[in-house]
Order: sequence, then C-alpha cells, then structure tokens
Amino acid sequence: KMAVEAAFSRTMPMHMHHMPQESAVQMLTGMAGKQAQIDHSASQQRFRKLTMHRDETTIRENLDDLLDAAGLTWEVSGQVVIIKQE
Repeated sequence: KMAVEAAFSRTMPMHMHHMPQESAVQMLTGMAGKQAQIDHSASQQRFRKLTMHRDETTIRENLDDLLDAAGLTWEVSGQVVIIKQE
C-alpha cells in the first residue's frame, strides 16, 4: 500500500491540449506504474477531450480531477487502477 501511495504522490507538470480524457487517464496511471482498467459501469460514460496546463500537482490530484469531472472514481487493485462510476 505504501508503494502505491508513493507512486501517486509524485508531482509532475501536466500539459495537455485537446487530449481525449481516456488517453490522459491511461497516461497518468502509466506514470504511476499501473494499468488503467475501465469498469463496465464507467464504460458507458462519454469521455471528452480536454485541455489542462498545471505545474506541481501530483498524479493523484490530476487523476482525481480528470475523473471527478466525468462523475467517475478510481481504486488500485494490484497493478491495475480500476476506473468506475461513483
């Protein structure tokens, strides 16, 4: 659990321009050394293209913000980050 926390607590700049939300989520989970898996309940959600420019935010903060905007949440299970409906 501690290694999971550390992986998502890394700060990083986030600069995206019209990137599909699903691609951004895949990128962020990959930066934490995990693979994203979209739960069936969340797969019906329409992901949008987004633009985000941030400095000094954590992977966790960026992932929370990206998914919260779509009414989704996430949890870690082993090497997988499960994206699901709230």
